[in-house]
Amino acid sequence: MCGINGITDESTKLVERMNSASRHRGPDGTRIVEEQGVTLGFNRLAIIDLSEAAMQPMQAHSGRYIIIFNGEIYNYKELKQELAPYPFKTESDTEVILAAYERWGDQAFGKLNGMFGLAIWDTETKRLVLARDPAGIKPLYYSIYNNQLIFSSELMPILEAGVPRILNQKAAAHYFRLLYVPKGMTMIKGVHKLLPGRMLVYENGVTTEKQIVGEWSATAPRTYGDAVAAVRSGVEEAVTRQLVSDRPVGVYLSGGIDSSAILAATWTLVFFPPEADLPLT
Repeated sequence: MCGINGITDESTKLVERMNSASRHRGPDGTRIVEEQGVTLGFNRLAIIDLSEAAMQPMQAHSGRYIIIFNGEIYNYKELKQELAPYPFKTESDTEVILAAYERWGDQAFGKLNGMFGLAIWDTETKRLVLARDPAGIKPLYYSIYNNQLIFSSELMPILEAGVPRILNQKAAAHYFRLLYVPKGMTMIKGVHKLLPGRMLVYENGVTTEKQIVGEWSATAPRTYGDAVAAVRSGVEEAVTRQLVSDRPVGVYLSGGIDSSAILAATWTLVFFPPEADLPLT
């Protein structure tokens, strides 16, 4: 769980306040980069590639793009092979996103298998892109205030940036009726949540929201047995992807069907991997 913060203005001091408000998201380091037209801040929780070279904000090999990214990309090793011979300098999934964006542009987000809330700044066109994973696992908040786009992984840093603390009465009414705030609303007027699977593009003072077009596909099972096999293989494939880490891996067990299935799959994959030569008796 990292924290990303930014504003479409040169304001290091403001982003310092935002980073300070979200420091709990990243105890492994903090950094700010100020460019013409944007300031990007990052609080790091190191998971993949613990080296300083993998710190963010990270700049692409060409120097054109700069990224701040919260999340984890599970197919980054496969994408890294596909992107060869890109001159990678780290073992991080962050650099793979940069390389993918250099090659495919906005279409790169549809190739990512994982959870992400990220921002990419184009130093040439002065174009900022925010993107959120299709499942909406990683949060991303934003506000247009004083003709600037302000964004963060959390609501509080945006308030620290000076956005007025005015109650969104419509969101409050929804909460009292439904016990949650729906869609892209928040409790603060003028602050929004980027919807899952969406991009927000900021260019020349204009914001445009777009849908991320993915490359995912699925075939409906024909029989009950096919469905059972599909669920089992799907869970095991998902668990295998998420066991990739340069930190110790743990499993939360609440006792429900979902967490129990994940624990069972993890136990099987860790202690009885498919390649293991197990006795027949």
